[in-house]
Amino acid sequence: MFPLAHRVPLRTEDGAALVFDLGGRRVRIEGDPEAALRILGFCDGSRSPEEIAERADLPPADVEALVSALAQAGAVVDARESWRVFHDWTSTHSAMIHPLDPADLEAARPDQGGPEPELGLDTGPTRTAELAAGRRSSSPDGRARLPGFQELSAVLAAAYGRNDEGRRTVPSGGALEPLVLHVVSQGAPSPLTAGAWRLARSGEGLDRAAPAGEAAALTALFISDPVADGLLAAGGPVVFISAELARTARKYQGRAYRLALLEAGAAMQNAYLVAAELGVPIRAVSGFHERLAAATLGLDDGTLPLIALVLGS
Repeated sequence: MFPLAHRVPLRTEDGAALVFDLGGRRVRIEGDPEAALRILGFCDGSRSPEEIAERADLPPADVEALVSALAQAGAVVDARESWRVFHDWTSTHSAMIHPLDPADLEAARPDQGGPEPELGLDTGPTRTAELAAGRRSSSPDGRARLPGFQELSAVLAAAYGRNDEGRRTVPSGGALEPLVLHVVSQGAPSPLTAGAWRLARSGEGLDRAAPAGEAAALTALFISDPVADGLLAAGGPVVFISAELARTARKYQGRAYRLALLEAGAAMQNAYLVAAELGVPIRAVSGFHERLAAATLGLDDGTLPLIALVLGS
């Protein structure tokens, strides 16, 4: 177990204990506050309890007992649960998100130029390279091009379908295949009816996840801004890519979140390439309310929505 500290302990007024303020409740550590602080100082996600005991010069059994008790209380996080911390830190509801500063945003834009390379690439023509070069994130311009069901099916099959041998269209860490794809339809394309649909594990069809009457309005899932509002107004389907982190973290622990993001990115690029080939507008949107989206999609605890692909505008 590699614990990751994510709560700041507070000293009690008498200095005889430490207290973790977890919002709705508090966890109190009795005993020597200095020893507890030494232990917590090494709970940075890079050391096991045994290593922490050695560095803190404390009995391993005492360290193991304290760290395990804190993990059960939610004051520190076991590596198998650390994805929850990463997701909270990067979610749209995170208190760690700062307002955008126009000057900082402009400074962050990549430099398109630069000096001539020492050695140029020797590229030959390939269909994949042509599609990648033609990939675009669409913008609302009033000229909607809603996909038909066959085109939507092609996007889903490329993003996370299976080949004739049963293999996914994207590489997966440990072949654990954590991704889950949903389509939220506003009533198009036919034969889809309004509501949330889930791509079957076989990759060969869609199952009803939530009918329109049980799902939040699609526009309510997204943070309002001119681009997202314009895209959604066209009425096209939205593909959500989620990941079942609780399962993959059993093997990869803290690295599960990284691997899930890589796999989701590969699925997203496949969707973009097919959309470019078919001439279907597509745009990835990360500005949505994760908790509301998870409820609408019927996701289990431990399965997190990562990105949404708006099609057709």
